[in-house]
Formats: sequence, structure tokens, C-alpha cells
Amino acid sequence: MLSKIIWILYTRYNSFLITFRRIYYKKVLKKCWENLQINNRSTISFPQNVEIGDNLFIAVNVSLNGHWGLTIWNKVLIARDVNIWTSNHIFSSIEIPIADQWYTVNPVSIGDDVWIGSNVVVLPWVHIWKGVVIGAWSIVTKSIPDYAIAVWNPAKVIKYRN
Repeated sequence: MLSKIIWILYTRYNSFLITFRRIYYKKVLKKCWENLQINNRSTISFPQNVEIGDNLFIAVNVSLNGHWGLTIWNKVLIARDVNIWTSNHIFSSIEIPIADQWYTVNPVSIGDDVWIGSNVVVLPWVHIWKGVVIGAWSIVTKSIPDYAIAVWNPAKVIKYRN
């Protein structure tokens, strides 16, 4: 009986947090449509540069970096522990410490009906087009075409959904 009460309290608390995050991000994001669900410990840095479409689900512990511009279209699923980056450190000069060198910034876009598996890293200047599935633990270093299934490190297209 006690475990049932704890479960009910937890689900209501979690539901409250998801609603609070939805309200907060709708105010601070550059553009945000309907049905945004952002779960615990997920963050969006530079939200003023992030555009989000309808029905986006972001699981636990996801980090989205909108420094240069991040666009996520409709009906996208982002699994737990995903990192999407729009900036990266410059390390070309050996005379200057890496921490003192600037960084590059490039936009990332994610199309409609995309599923990004857990522990995926998406690097700057990547476009993930419509209907793509990215397998867990992949590192996406270049753009992925429509309806592709991409896996590995770096992510490679292994087949197409259609």
C-alpha cells in the first residue's frame, strides 16, 4: 500500500515538473509549437536560438546546445543521455592553449519523424533529415539523408526505412 502511494506521488510530481518545463521553455525558446515534453535533468542551453515543432519528446538527461541555432521539427523522439552540440572548440594552434582559443559555431537541424537513440552525440553542422533513425551510442558527424537508419561511430547509413 505504501509503495502504491509513493508511486502515485512520484508520478504526480513528475507530471508537474514536465508541465512546468513545458511552460518555461515555451516562453524562452525562439519558437515552440505544441506538446513539448522535456523530462528530468534535461537542459537546453541558449534556448533563445532553439526552434521546436509539434510533439517533441525529450527523455531523461538530454543536453541540447542551441548556441548557433538548433531546429527540431515535428514528432521527434530523443532518447536518454543524448547530446546535441552546435559549437566546438578550436584547437589548431599549438602556441595557444586550447582554453584560450575561440570555438566554431554551426547550426544543427533535425527533421520530422526522427528517432534518436540513447547516448547519441550529434556534432555541429549536421542535418538529420525526415524519418531518420539514429542507433544508440552513435556519433553523428555528418548529415543523414531521408528515411535512413544510421549507426556506429561515426554514424553510417546501414539501410533505409522505405
